[in-house]
Amino acid sequence: MDASQDLELRHRVSPQDQEDDIPDQMTVGSALPPTDRGANAWLVLLGAFMLEGLVWGFVYSYGVFQEFYSRTPEFESSNAHLPLVGSISSGLLFLCSPVLLPLLRQWPNRRKRCMVFGGILTCAALMGASFAKDVTDLIATQGVLLALGGSMLYYPTFLFLDEWFVRKKALAYGICWGASGLSGLVFPYIISWLLSTYGFRTTFRVWSIIDLIIIAAGLLFLRPRLPAAQNVRRYRPRLKFTMKPLFLTFCVPNILMGLGSYLPGFYLPSYARSMGFSEIVATTSVSLLNVGTLLGSIAGGTLTDRFSPRGIIIVSALGSTSGAALLWGFSASSALLCCFGFTHGFFTGCMTASWPGVIGEIVERDTTHTSDSSLVFALFVAGRGIGNVASGPLSQSLLHLPMLTSAFKFGYGSQYGPMIIFSAITMAAGGLGAIIDMTGLI
Repeated sequence: MDASQDLELRHRVSPQDQEDDIPDQMTVGSALPPTDRGANAWLVLLGAFMLEGLVWGFVYSYGVFQEFYSRTPEFESSNAHLPLVGSISSGLLFLCSPVLLPLLRQWPNRRKRCMVFGGILTCAALMGASFAKDVTDLIATQGVLLALGGSMLYYPTFLFLDEWFVRKKALAYGICWGASGLSGLVFPYIISWLLSTYGFRTTFRVWSIIDLIIIAAGLLFLRPRLPAAQNVRRYRPRLKFTMKPLFLTFCVPNILMGLGSYLPGFYLPSYARSMGFSEIVATTSVSLLNVGTLLGSIAGGTLTDRFSPRGIIIVSALGSTSGAALLWGFSASSALLCCFGFTHGFFTGCMTASWPGVIGEIVERDTTHTSDSSLVFALFVAGRGIGNVASGPLSQSLLHLPMLTSAFKFGYGSQYGPMIIFSAITMAAGGLGAIIDMTGLI
């Protein structure tokens, strides 16, 4: 191994990572593929991009399902519980990370098997949802089982990316996360057409076939950079760093942001229909939110590789807060509503894409030497999931609060007024960690 390859392996690695990797550094041969470049690295990113788009694009399109379910006889009597399907699905996807990522790091040679099983479970969950007779069935299939299958399919991709990208890590993650924005642009229109033309049962069955094809294609591109025999190590996750001020300063605002950041994606279609806008406007508002996420993820990842993540987080928090407070709050026209969808997606995508930079600083500044990037990332994702799961019941409570004003019937004057304010507050809270760290209060 030459000096440059040895440096690449040690770049942005925590002390615990270095301790765990000693056997690997002593045995890896000079044939080790380069990081950040080459066909293999970009093919791995392509495979991760495909699976990211498949898993999260469908989850982020739940607002279209929710609006359809509210008009479907099988579910009309349980309208109040429909948001639980989306919040449980997305929330569980987040919450599975601190369980799966350490296990997959302990047994890296089982990543592909985990993904195959996850793909099978995902397709089975979709097929099961096609037989749903009430909201409880949807929660079990489209909520719980789909999230579990998606988690097993999705999280191994991060460990593959972590091996193949070092100096361009934030860019790689930003591109990967942007896949959900691209699929989120297209999926709502396809799903809306399938639902209105064939109903939800046929839609789920068709989608299970689509999933099977894309999963098989994505798995072909994913491969480890380090040979499995050299990858095997005893992984000992330690959590002392979670009690340190730096970690809590960024993790707590991340949880608070999770309480409100996904509400627009779930409720924009319902809000649009309640305002009398057409079905195409309802679908477009979600699609633009997702394409904004795509562009924001790429922009945020690119900037994080070059600048401090704190500034990116603060600007993103200001942008998303202003979007909710002004554009959604005063959305009297379909154009303004669609503009809010794009703005919200862009700035939340930027903020999430800054995570690799934040995680790198947490690991570098950890005086306990117990943190590593994959574990910190898993806890960040789980924190977002806690907020996401809690947002389901919270959103129902917000919708039943008295209207804020009767001066006008849109935005703040609708039943969604309290939700708009809540969303704006949680977006602002997402930037508190960066402000506290910049001012030296910790």
